[in-house]
Amino acid sequence: MLKSMKTSVSSVLALLASATLTSCLSPDDIGSTPQDAAADPGCEAGTRFGADDLECGKSEAEIDLSVQTPAGSAVLRGDITTLQPTRFGRSRHIDITVRNQGESAATGITFTLRSQSPGAFRFDASPHGDNITPCTDTLPAGSECSARLVFTPQGAPYQRTIHRDSLALQYQNGKEIRALEFALEGTGEFCANRTRALAVEHNSLRRAARLESDTIQITQSFELPAATSEGVLQEVSSIRIPLARASSKTQFSGLVLSLHAADHSDSNRPSGAPLAQVRLSQSELNTLWNEALLQDNWLEATADLEHLGAIGVPADIEFKLPEPLTLAAETRLVWTLRSEGLVSGGILVGRHENLSGGDEAYQDGTAGLLTANGERFTAHPFFDFNFSIDSCVSPI
Repeated sequence: MLKSMKTSVSSVLALLASATLTSCLSPDDIGSTPQDAAADPGCEAGTRFGADDLECGKSEAEIDLSVQTPAGSAVLRGDITTLQPTRFGRSRHIDITVRNQGESAATGITFTLRSQSPGAFRFDASPHGDNITPCTDTLPAGSECSARLVFTPQGAPYQRTIHRDSLALQYQNGKEIRALEFALEGTGEFCANRTRALAVEHNSLRRAARLESDTIQITQSFELPAATSEGVLQEVSSIRIPLARASSKTQFSGLVLSLHAADHSDSNRPSGAPLAQVRLSQSELNTLWNEALLQDNWLEATADLEHLGAIGVPADIEFKLPEPLTLAAETRLVWTLRSEGLVSGGILVGRHENLSGGDEAYQDGTAGLLTANGERFTAHPFFDFNFSIDSCVSPI
């Protein structure tokens, strides 16, 4: 069973600093080199036989290796498993194998976490499984043991965080106190990487519907793609819709996108309270539209809007959900878009258009109009909207 180090690392280092001689090890000797990962040379603190005042970083040629390990002493070395990226809230084990390559037992073995990321790393005191010997306070010569840590990162959606800690191992080699240090680094993330799960757009020549009143919502039903393997869930992170201002006089306070389950009696109609909802203000949208001025290949009635310049140019507006929404594959959903405080002008919403110039329906969903109170719904099967769905890419 692992025991907490009774003496703090700082007091250990103070004790070691009082010794008259210290030396450094090459990368082959250090206990903190992770498997399959490069590491800088490190130090094992303690007294050594040889020249005085050697500094960490000196080459092997500057160390008297013939006398670096006193005969009959315990010599501990170790390996640490490589830690893969881990999703926030989930856990991975980190196993540290310690070997006694010396000629006598190592005693007084203790481990201490020197935490720079509180809570990310902790000891796992549970049994490790068959053929694995947990480290205790003593390790006989020629034997090995295992210490296990648990990495459980925490963080907010759409972020990635690197956690760094170190694990100090102290032991008595039969002649003096020694200390090894293992560098710990783990990456936590939640939907930091995303991919396009569904794209409903046919070509670059598009037409638009107009949203001109707060009393009407536009809707689009759709179905999430089939799972790549049985039981796989999808995490919807954002919905992107091509939007533009209909005129320079367009004034509103915001646009609200809501994501709903489909009604059982009418799969194209939204049902119940929103599963997720995102609001973008006009100032936020104006910023996004201004950043998209170079996207000039999509206009409703181009000749009629030439005098408006960039006003009629759409941008693929991202409505990012407050946090990813976990849904089963092939789930039927409906998004709705409504305006708030629309007092003049209108919002253009991208529609399908096929290569021959005619409207073309989206085979897995249908657009529609919904009154603001949600009571009246009218389907428009040849009025489908361009949109896309982004989903999370989870760590392995």
